[in-house]
Amino acid sequence: MLEARLDRIIQLSTSILDEIQRGNKLSDILPQARSLAEINNDPAETVWIEYEIYGKERVTGSFGPTISINEQSRGAQIFDELHTVVDMEKTRAMIEAVHNSPIYLHTTTESIVFIEHFAISEHPELESHIYGVGSVLDKYNMVMALECERVLKGVRAAIHKYVNKVWLNAVQERENFALVGPDYKIVIDNLDALETGVGQVLIAALDNLRTENPEKWNLAALGCRNVIIRLGDILWKAPNKTYLSKLDEKELDLVGEKEKNRLYAYIDYHYQRIKEQEHKDELKQLHDMVWRIWDIGSKAKRSVRHEEAKTIVIDTFEFVNNLDAITELKPLEEI
Repeated sequence: MLEARLDRIIQLSTSILDEIQRGNKLSDILPQARSLAEINNDPAETVWIEYEIYGKERVTGSFGPTISINEQSRGAQIFDELHTVVDMEKTRAMIEAVHNSPIYLHTTTESIVFIEHFAISEHPELESHIYGVGSVLDKYNMVMALECERVLKGVRAAIHKYVNKVWLNAVQERENFALVGPDYKIVIDNLDALETGVGQVLIAALDNLRTENPEKWNLAALGCRNVIIRLGDILWKAPNKTYLSKLDEKELDLVGEKEKNRLYAYIDYHYQRIKEQEHKDELKQLHDMVWRIWDIGSKAKRSVRHEEAKTIVIDTFEFVNNLDAITELKPLEEI
């Protein structure tokens, strides 16, 4: 399901970018861009592009309960920023002076198809009046045509930027999906629920892994080591200075910079209290993974190969996902 959605987003965004590159009319591109915004679940961009297609005054209030008032306001703000005239007082005077001219329009509310019709690129005859002699009406019309062209180019650039961003995010998400499995977003969400920024550390590790720069691979591995450090502090909140671990077969020192030991203690605490053998076996494997992640992450202070960095990133996602399945990542306040 997720993979099919990502493929659809990549296919549609690629098609839109190709049409922009070929110089196709923006009014022909916008319906596809609106579909992309809906598929990508971008409500504010959906509102903005709807305004571009139909004009702001024809759309306002027609979105229904599926799009919040805040999202509608954000969409309207994007539209307004792109359509606001450069010199309001000067342009308003010109608009009032040529109220009956066929070029008269409000660029602040009209649709792109309307603006395209009056843009200077559609009226090359007006260009001769920029420096030449022409009637006052021609000059007013020329100014308004230039203003329409400005809005048109601004919206085209904004659509290109938005679609390119969606395409890049979808490609990266598909790569993440292929590397660490379909549950990777659940792992990030569960870590983010701890409100400590750990989820974003793992996202950064995935991004660093994508590059060809060995220094970035080191950062990816170090990020995974930092996840272990942060989880040790987050999950073990008990005030105990030591903990007798069955899995380690020794007493663990928990004072100071002993985050790895605190995570070991957290795992062992659940290991000793869970009855299901399947979960006990899983916790033992997670206990062993802590050392593997820590070891490679520490090695990254010098240098790691790409394959090592890739392995540790995969292991860290698996570690967090499986630990969450058993413990729900609930911090231990006391034992």
